Amino acid sequence: MNKSVVIAGSTGLVGKALLRKVTADSFFNKINTLVRYQSITTMPEVKEIVSDFNTIHHLPKADILVICLGTTRKKAGSKEAFRKVDYGYVTRLARLAESENYEKIIVISSYGANAASGNFYLKVKGQMEDVVQTVNIPARVIIRPSLLLGKRDEFRFGESMAAFVMKVIMPVLKGRMLKYKPVKDTQVADAIIKLAKEPLNGIKIIEPQWIHKNT
Repeated sequence: MNKSVVIAGSTGLVGKALLRKVTADSFFNKINTLVRYQSITTMPEVKEIVSDFNTIHHLPKADILVICLGTTRKKAGSKEAFRKVDYGYVTRLARLAESENYEKIIVISSYGANAASGNFYLKVKGQMEDVVQTVNIPARVIIRPSLLLGKRDEFRFGESMAAFVMKVIMPVLKGRMLKYKPVKDTQVADAIIKLAKEPLNGIKIIEPQWIHKNT
């Protein structure tokens, strides 16, 4: 059975990779994207909806919501601005999907997310996950990738240095260490599509090991 999908964050690293793959997959018969600003798209099969995530009150009718929203504290400008995006926007969309009777929600989080963490980034991600897990949607999927590799629009020095170091040691990251191995944006996109197609129910947490073994 074909499914309709809404993608929030389709202009980001994972979102872009996902959109390319979704448009080429006949499983998805209707594709909507939620963006804050009009983008230049050459994909006639995609309906782009410009929305202010601060005030959005409803989502288009669909089966699946995929949330790829995310920023960094540096890019956001402050802890409050970061939390507004990674917690506020994500949980708002999750609750709207609940009210629109979506059957599945897939959210990109982070490896190590924990609401009790002493790390601000991981704490916010964990708090977001706690809310997503409580919404009344039949299937709630949370993907926790490790360091993401891919071509970003902006340069992130810290991530670039970490990616360089990880590439050097990647050959030894096996078994229990596999969870620390970086994942490509295309791998996460493949994981999302695979999980979108599976008949799931309840909460499913996807760790980096699963991504490496299934994409």
